[in-house]
Amino acid sequence: MKKIFIPVLTLLIACFATQSYGRWGENFSHNNRTGANSWFSSDSDGFWLNKLRDYKKYPVNFYSKRLLNKGSGKESTQYETREYQRGVAVTARLGQRMYDSTTYTVTTQTGGEQYMATSDGSLYNAQNEIKIKAGQIFTPIGEVKINGQYYVLFEVPERAYILAVDYKGYFLDALGLIEDGNLYIAKDITVVRPHDLRVEPYRKVQSDTGDTEFNFEIRYGGIQGNDMVFIVAEGDDEEGKRKYAPLDEKIVQVEGINFEIIYASPDYIEYKIMEQPQAEAAE
Repeated sequence: MKKIFIPVLTLLIACFATQSYGRWGENFSHNNRTGANSWFSSDSDGFWLNKLRDYKKYPVNFYSKRLLNKGSGKESTQYETREYQRGVAVTARLGQRMYDSTTYTVTTQTGGEQYMATSDGSLYNAQNEIKIKAGQIFTPIGEVKINGQYYVLFEVPERAYILAVDYKGYFLDALGLIEDGNLYIAKDITVVRPHDLRVEPYRKVQSDTGDTEFNFEIRYGGIQGNDMVFIVAEGDDEEGKRKYAPLDEKIVQVEGINFEIIYASPDYIEYKIMEQPQAEAAE
């Protein structure tokens, strides 16, 4: 009697296990029940379970929203428009503009960590094919550890499948699904074509340029006594403020701008705008 009971009990356990995981048969193939690839040699649930089911499961370490957006943010940089050539002799008549300062702001926003496919390819098995396009962007959702190696997970929303890549960006030859915090990998043999299909880190960068903003202008104010006169006007102030420099001065700095004076008269001035302030050039 005992000899008959033991085989019957074994058969019941096998049937129960098959029914328990039967719903995954809708997604994972049953064609390879008798064979197991390397992903199914052993796992934390015990080797014997892999003989009865068509998938392996791994706990997923999901990335937090903070981690997904790591490195993102806005950075604004102000630039000066350079409509005036440096080192070129020019002439300004009395009351004419010698220089004006206008700036614009560029705001750069960098997105969270993403990955981009480097070429066209696909992952396919007996029942499914996931096509990859060069330049396709993937956002990581988490990672798993398989056979001692970590893999980053990507979701394919239109197909409800999960893809995995190693730390070098190469695709794992398997398709998976996520449920109850675990990654379930199909037992079907999955082929990656080309075999070196991979992704690389990618950050989305957006830049917005603001309108040009007027800061100040410098006009020639003629000669007063032994001094050259320069008028600095800001904003709507047409009259501006007067700045003075001796007639024999060869390098004159006004509002941080260095002018090399070639010749000055009551009616006009000939000068060059220097490349940078004299103090900076000395350093």
